[in-house]
Amino acid sequence: MKADFRHPSGAVASVIADFARRGRCMARALVGRDVYRRPQLHATKELHGGRPTDGYGSWTICPDLITSKSIVYSVGIGDDISFEISLIRSFGLPVVFAFDPTPTSISWLSRQRVPDEFRLLPYAISDYDGTAPFFPHDNPDFVAHSLIAREATGAQAVEVQVRTLPTLLAELGHSHIDLLKMDIEGAEYAVIDNLVSQRVEVHQLLVEFHHLDRFTPGMSPAHTKDAIQKLNRAGFKAFHITPSGQEYSFIKT
Repeated sequence: MKADFRHPSGAVASVIADFARRGRCMARALVGRDVYRRPQLHATKELHGGRPTDGYGSWTICPDLITSKSIVYSVGIGDDISFEISLIRSFGLPVVFAFDPTPTSISWLSRQRVPDEFRLLPYAISDYDGTAPFFPHDNPDFVAHSLIAREATGAQAVEVQVRTLPTLLAELGHSHIDLLKMDIEGAEYAVIDNLVSQRVEVHQLLVEFHHLDRFTPGMSPAHTKDAIQKLNRAGFKAFHITPSGQEYSFIKT
Protein backbone atom coordinates (compact mmCIF):
# COMPACT_ATOMS: atom_id res chain seq x y z
CA MET A 1 0.00 0.00 0.00
CA LYS A 2 1.46 3.35 -0.93
CA ALA A 3 1.54 6.36 1.34
CA ASP A 4 -1.15 8.96 0.75
CA PHE A 5 -1.10 11.45 3.60
CA ARG A 6 -1.59 15.19 3.74
CA HIS A 7 -0.93 17.37 6.72
CA PRO A 8 -4.26 18.36 8.35
CA SER A 9 -3.80 22.09 7.85
CA GLY A 10 -1.44 22.16 4.89
CA ALA A 11 0.18 25.24 6.44
CA VAL A 12 3.94 25.71 6.35
CA ALA A 13 3.86 26.85 9.98
CA SER A 14 2.26 23.57 11.04
CA VAL A 15 4.86 21.55 9.17
CA ILE A 16 7.62 23.50 10.91
CA ALA A 17 5.91 22.94 14.28
CA ASP A 18 5.73 19.20 13.63
CA PHE A 19 9.41 19.17 12.69
CA ALA A 20 10.22 20.88 15.99
CA ARG A 21 8.10 18.40 17.97
CA ARG A 22 9.85 15.49 16.32
CA GLY A 23 13.21 17.05 17.11
CA ARG A 24 12.31 17.44 20.78
CA CYS A 25 11.15 13.83 20.91
CA MET A 26 14.45 12.67 19.41
CA ALA A 27 16.45 14.79 21.84
CA ARG A 28 14.58 13.42 24.86
CA ALA A 29 14.95 9.87 23.56
CA LEU A 30 18.73 10.28 23.34
CA VAL A 31 18.87 10.78 27.12
CA GLY A 32 16.29 8.08 27.90
CA ARG A 33 13.40 10.42 28.64
CA ASP A 34 11.23 9.55 25.65
CA VAL A 35 10.67 6.99 22.90
CA TYR A 36 11.55 7.73 19.28
CA ARG A 37 10.51 5.30 16.56
CA ARG A 38 10.07 5.43 12.82
CA PRO A 39 7.11 3.81 11.02
CA GLN A 40 7.75 0.15 10.27
CA LEU A 41 5.73 -0.11 7.06
CA HIS A 42 4.09 2.03 4.41
CA ALA A 43 0.31 2.22 4.19
CA THR A 44 -2.40 4.43 2.78
CA LYS A 45 -3.20 7.06 5.40
CA GLU A 46 -6.16 9.27 6.18
CA LEU A 47 -6.56 11.77 8.97
CA HIS A 48 -9.98 11.74 10.65
CA GLY A 49 -11.52 14.02 13.24
CA GLY A 50 -9.89 16.80 15.21
CA ARG A 51 -10.75 20.36 16.16
CA PRO A 52 -10.53 22.82 13.27
CA THR A 53 -8.31 25.14 15.30
CA ASP A 54 -5.50 22.79 16.27
CA GLY A 55 -6.34 19.25 15.12
CA TYR A 56 -6.80 17.98 18.69
CA GLY A 57 -8.67 14.67 18.70
CA SER A 58 -7.54 13.58 15.23
CA TRP A 59 -6.23 10.12 14.42
CA THR A 60 -4.55 8.61 11.37
CA ILE A 61 -6.03 5.41 9.99
CA CYS A 62 -5.46 3.09 7.04
CA PRO A 63 -8.74 3.37 5.09
CA ASP A 64 -7.95 0.27 3.03
CA LEU A 65 -8.91 -1.84 6.05
CA ILE A 66 -12.25 -0.15 6.79
CA THR A 67 -15.60 -0.87 5.12
CA SER A 68 -19.23 -0.19 5.98
CA LYS A 69 -19.25 -3.53 7.81
CA SER A 70 -16.24 -2.82 10.01
CA ILE A 71 -16.40 -3.21 13.79
CA VAL A 72 -14.95 -0.11 15.45
CA TYR A 73 -14.22 0.29 19.18
CA SER A 74 -13.22 3.75 20.42
CA VAL A 75 -11.97 3.68 24.00
CA GLY A 76 -11.75 7.05 25.73
CA ILE A 77 -13.75 9.90 24.20
CA GLY A 78 -13.29 12.83 26.59
CA ASP A 79 -15.18 15.79 25.13
CA ASP A 80 -14.47 15.21 21.45
CA ILE A 81 -16.20 12.68 19.19
CA SER A 82 -15.14 14.23 15.89
CA PHE A 83 -13.07 11.14 15.07
CA GLU A 84 -15.96 8.77 15.59
CA ILE A 85 -18.37 10.96 13.62
CA SER A 86 -15.88 11.24 10.76
CA LEU A 87 -15.63 7.44 10.53
CA ILE A 88 -19.40 7.06 10.60
CA ARG A 89 -19.87 9.57 7.80
CA SER A 90 -16.89 8.52 5.68
CA PHE A 91 -17.50 4.77 5.70
CA GLY A 92 -21.23 4.49 6.36
CA LEU A 93 -20.69 2.58 9.59
CA PRO A 94 -23.95 1.39 11.15
CA VAL A 95 -22.45 1.75 14.65
CA VAL A 96 -19.29 2.86 16.42
CA PHE A 97 -18.91 1.46 19.93
CA ALA A 98 -17.45 4.03 22.33
CA PHE A 99 -16.33 3.27 25.87
CA ASP A 100 -15.88 5.89 28.59
CA PRO A 101 -17.25 6.00 32.15
CA THR A 102 -15.89 9.50 32.90
CA PRO A 103 -18.76 11.45 34.53
CA THR A 104 -17.80 14.73 32.84
CA SER A 105 -17.62 12.98 29.45
CA ILE A 106 -21.04 11.42 29.88
CA SER A 107 -22.47 14.76 31.00
CA TRP A 108 -20.90 16.57 28.04
CA LEU A 109 -22.17 13.94 25.61
CA SER A 110 -25.72 14.29 26.93
CA ARG A 111 -25.70 17.90 25.72
CA GLN A 112 -24.50 17.11 22.19
CA ARG A 113 -26.35 16.19 19.03
CA VAL A 114 -25.03 12.66 18.64
CA PRO A 115 -25.69 10.52 15.55
CA ASP A 116 -27.73 7.37 16.08
CA GLU A 117 -24.74 5.33 14.91
CA PHE A 118 -22.70 6.41 17.95
CA ARG A 119 -23.20 4.06 20.90
CA LEU A 120 -21.62 4.80 24.30
CA LEU A 121 -21.01 2.09 26.89
CA PRO A 122 -19.90 3.48 30.30
CA TYR A 123 -17.02 1.05 30.88
CA ALA A 124 -13.34 1.51 31.54
CA ILE A 125 -11.12 -1.00 29.72
CA SER A 126 -8.32 -2.86 31.49
CA ASP A 127 -6.96 -6.38 32.01
CA TYR A 128 -9.68 -7.56 34.43
CA ASP A 129 -13.45 -7.47 34.88
CA GLY A 130 -15.12 -5.83 37.86
CA THR A 131 -15.03 -2.36 39.35
CA ALA A 132 -12.23 0.11 40.01
CA PRO A 133 -11.66 3.64 41.29
CA PHE A 134 -11.41 6.20 38.50
CA PHE A 135 -9.20 9.17 39.33
CA PRO A 136 -9.77 12.71 38.01
CA HIS A 137 -6.99 15.00 36.84
CA ASP A 138 -5.30 17.42 39.26
CA ASN A 139 -6.64 20.25 37.10
CA PRO A 140 -10.46 20.32 37.45
CA ASP A 141 -10.73 21.87 33.97
CA PHE A 142 -9.40 18.63 32.43
CA VAL A 143 -11.98 16.02 31.45
CA ALA A 144 -9.60 13.05 31.60
CA HIS A 145 -9.85 10.41 34.33
CA SER A 146 -7.51 7.47 34.78
CA LEU A 147 -7.41 4.00 36.32
CA ILE A 148 -3.86 4.86 37.44
CA ALA A 149 -4.01 5.85 41.12
CA ARG A 150 -3.56 9.55 41.87
CA GLU A 151 -2.94 10.41 45.50
CA ALA A 152 -3.77 14.07 44.87
CA THR A 153 -7.30 13.28 43.69
CA GLY A 154 -7.97 10.03 45.53
CA ALA A 155 -10.79 11.57 47.53
CA GLN A 156 -12.58 12.53 44.30
CA ALA A 157 -12.25 9.12 42.64
CA VAL A 158 -15.45 7.47 41.43
CA GLU A 159 -16.17 3.74 41.19
CA VAL A 160 -16.66 2.52 37.62
CA GLN A 161 -17.30 -0.73 35.80
CA VAL A 162 -14.21 -2.31 34.20
CA ARG A 163 -14.12 -4.80 31.32
CA THR A 164 -11.47 -6.63 29.32
CA LEU A 165 -11.56 -6.64 25.55
CA PRO A 166 -12.37 -10.39 25.41
CA THR A 167 -15.33 -9.82 27.72
CA LEU A 168 -16.60 -6.94 25.60
CA LEU A 169 -16.31 -8.99 22.42
CA ALA A 170 -18.32 -11.77 24.03
CA GLU A 171 -20.96 -9.38 25.39
CA LEU A 172 -21.37 -7.59 22.06
CA GLY A 173 -21.26 -10.75 19.95
CA HIS A 174 -18.10 -9.89 18.00
CA SER A 175 -15.30 -12.23 16.92
CA HIS A 176 -12.84 -9.46 16.11
CA ILE A 177 -12.27 -5.69 16.03
CA ASP A 178 -11.44 -4.03 12.73
CA LEU A 179 -10.28 -0.79 14.33
CA LEU A 180 -9.49 -0.21 17.99
CA LYS A 181 -8.65 3.31 19.19
CA MET A 182 -7.38 3.81 22.75
CA ASP A 183 -6.71 7.03 24.63
CA ILE A 184 -7.01 5.83 28.21
CA GLU A 185 -4.52 7.80 30.29
CA GLY A 186 -1.94 5.13 31.15
CA ALA A 187 -4.23 2.08 31.22
CA GLU A 188 -3.14 1.22 27.66
CA TYR A 189 -0.19 -0.82 28.95
CA ALA A 190 -2.37 -3.29 30.86
CA VAL A 191 -4.84 -3.48 27.95
CA ILE A 192 -2.04 -4.20 25.46
CA ASP A 193 -0.72 -6.97 27.72
CA ASN A 194 -4.20 -8.49 27.82
CA LEU A 195 -4.81 -8.01 24.10
CA VAL A 196 -1.57 -9.81 23.24
CA SER A 197 -1.79 -12.58 25.83
CA GLN A 198 -5.43 -13.35 25.00
CA ARG A 199 -4.77 -13.07 21.24
CA VAL A 200 -7.63 -10.66 20.68
CA GLU A 201 -8.12 -10.30 16.93
CA VAL A 202 -7.57 -6.62 16.14
CA HIS A 203 -6.81 -5.57 12.57
CA GLN A 204 -5.88 -1.92 13.20
CA LEU A 205 -4.81 -0.35 16.49
CA LEU A 206 -4.54 3.35 17.30
CA VAL A 207 -3.08 4.17 20.71
CA GLU A 208 -1.76 7.13 22.64
CA PHE A 209 1.06 6.27 25.02
CA HIS A 210 1.30 8.26 28.25
CA HIS A 211 4.89 7.83 29.36
CA LEU A 212 5.38 11.62 29.42
CA ASP A 213 2.18 12.54 31.23
CA ARG A 214 2.48 13.68 34.85
CA PHE A 215 -1.15 12.59 35.22
CA THR A 216 -0.04 8.95 35.02
CA PRO A 217 2.61 8.48 37.74
CA GLY A 218 4.87 5.46 37.41
CA MET A 219 4.67 5.35 33.63
CA SER A 220 8.00 5.69 31.82
CA PRO A 221 9.52 5.35 28.34
CA ALA A 222 10.43 1.79 29.31
CA HIS A 223 6.73 0.92 29.56
CA THR A 224 6.10 2.20 26.05
CA LYS A 225 9.14 0.43 24.60
CA ASP A 226 7.99 -2.83 26.20
CA ALA A 227 4.43 -2.38 24.88
CA ILE A 228 5.68 -1.73 21.33
CA GLN A 229 7.92 -4.80 21.47
CA LYS A 230 5.00 -6.95 22.60
CA LEU A 231 2.82 -5.60 19.80
CA ASN A 232 5.58 -6.18 17.25
CA ARG A 233 5.99 -9.79 18.37
CA ALA A 234 2.22 -10.23 18.02
CA GLY A 235 2.41 -9.00 14.41
CA PHE A 236 1.48 -5.32 14.82
CA LYS A 237 3.59 -2.88 12.82
CA ALA A 238 3.44 0.92 13.08
CA PHE A 239 2.52 2.74 9.87
CA HIS A 240 2.14 6.21 11.42
CA ILE A 241 3.61 7.98 14.45
CA THR A 242 2.77 11.57 15.33
CA PRO A 243 5.61 14.11 15.65
CA SER A 244 5.18 14.12 19.44
CA GLY A 245 6.00 10.40 19.48
CA GLN A 246 2.98 9.57 21.60
CA GLU A 247 0.24 8.52 19.15
CA TYR A 248 0.86 5.36 17.12
CA SER A 249 -1.17 3.71 14.37
CA PHE A 250 -0.55 -0.04 13.92
CA ILE A 251 -1.67 -2.63 11.39
CA LYS A 252 -1.80 -6.33 12.21
CA THR A 253 0.29 -7.98 9.51
